[in-house]
Amino acid sequence: MRVLGEVLAANYHSFTFRSSERVPSDAVVATPLGGGAFLVGRVGGVDASAPDRAVYEVEVLRRGEPGPGGGIEFFAPREPAVPGAEVYEPPREVAAALFGFGADPKRSLRVGTALGGAVEVLLRPESLWRHVFVCGTTGSGKSHFAGVLVEELARLGIPAMIVDPLAEHLGLVASLGGAVVRPGRDYEVPLSSLTPEEAAQAVAALEGTHGYDLFLFSFTALRREVEEGHRSSFGLGDVLRRMERDGIHALRLDGYDVRVAMARVEHSLKRHRFLGEAERGPDWVGALNSGLPLAVDCSSLDALQVQLLAGATLRELQRLRLAGRIPPLAVFLDEAHLLAPSDRETPCKQVVREYVRMGRHWGVGVVLVSQNPLDVDRRVLAQCNTRAVFALEPDQLEALQGVKSDATPAMLRGLPRFPRGTCLLTGSYETVRHAVVVSVREFLGRRALRGAAATARATFPAKGAAAVGSPFRQAF
Repeated sequence: MRVLGEVLAANYHSFTFRSSERVPSDAVVATPLGGGAFLVGRVGGVDASAPDRAVYEVEVLRRGEPGPGGGIEFFAPREPAVPGAEVYEPPREVAAALFGFGADPKRSLRVGTALGGAVEVLLRPESLWRHVFVCGTTGSGKSHFAGVLVEELARLGIPAMIVDPLAEHLGLVASLGGAVVRPGRDYEVPLSSLTPEEAAQAVAALEGTHGYDLFLFSFTALRREVEEGHRSSFGLGDVLRRMERDGIHALRLDGYDVRVAMARVEHSLKRHRFLGEAERGPDWVGALNSGLPLAVDCSSLDALQVQLLAGATLRELQRLRLAGRIPPLAVFLDEAHLLAPSDRETPCKQVVREYVRMGRHWGVGVVLVSQNPLDVDRRVLAQCNTRAVFALEPDQLEALQGVKSDATPAMLRGLPRFPRGTCLLTGSYETVRHAVVVSVREFLGRRALRGAAATARATFPAKGAAAVGSPFRQAF
């Protein structure tokens, strides 16, 4: 235990100490209270006017006490530090417990180090069920952080599904033994998987025409038949036949107007090659029960198509998860500002909101990745209890109000200049208890999976549908 100095003055929220050593800003220090209890806090301001012994101000974070099982338990502080008491650098395990990090690397997500490398950042896997938001400018390391999470999940045998508009994670997924599927070529979703609101956006160019109104009338009728169990799905051919019947008999349209409407709808929907008659690949049940990641390569799609595909895919995964056919999983949504933007509705925005609101009850965690938090829907962002914030422009920091946790002013001032691979990690009491600057680790590669089946089995709160398969999944 390295002694740094002694307490000079204290109140219930902070204390000062003098030290001849240079103590880094945001370092974690502790001071004893007696009976094995101690206060632990974070270094903030410093008065370095004295030539040999600087005075440091410490924000008190928690009171620590020995737990009944031999560990450390933390509580809200209820008394000030003791003037004259030693101030010391706490053991690594105390600092790790303060932030809520896991204690067992074999059962945790190893994402990097903190406090100058003194503490390994081990996220508890169940924290993913409360969702993660990753943001930062281009080249700051946000996609790398998401990739590290994918790698760690694969090591633990927890499946991940990635909607990848920029094809940034395809190589990693393939290297881990996972699958990459390409919409329209080896992956189709039934047209019936869309809601009427989503389908309307697929033919939005026809709004104000007979084609738009007739399409919605017929599509809604077919959806009602699916919901009532009269049919399992439908595709474009079913819609066109229904439009022909409804246009003449229900809406009393002229035959020419009906034919023109059908032609326009057919042209609009055929542009989306991934919309088929029925579900065709991938085998979600087989792929996700393998515990390996699966990436959907959306790089050939435009923004509307990515939104349509994401909405249909998320709804299918929701159905399978609630039926207990696939295990608990993590869903990665890259370019999240395209899927759930702050300023407009999209074909998938509502289902994304459902995922972040209810996902932890289903056993589904969502990882949202975006360049700019200002562009992401506020309600979606507010539900993400873990945030990894990489370098951001100053004007983007205002979006972090309310989600920056107890980050110090020094942390926020330094955020725009963070080097690549460095992030501010914040969260809630259930995830990351106090803000901390993290250096994200490099990729480990395929060897990260070696021995995973025998040595890495995480357990999570059992909520929602039952899991199937291995002992790990049966723990839910």
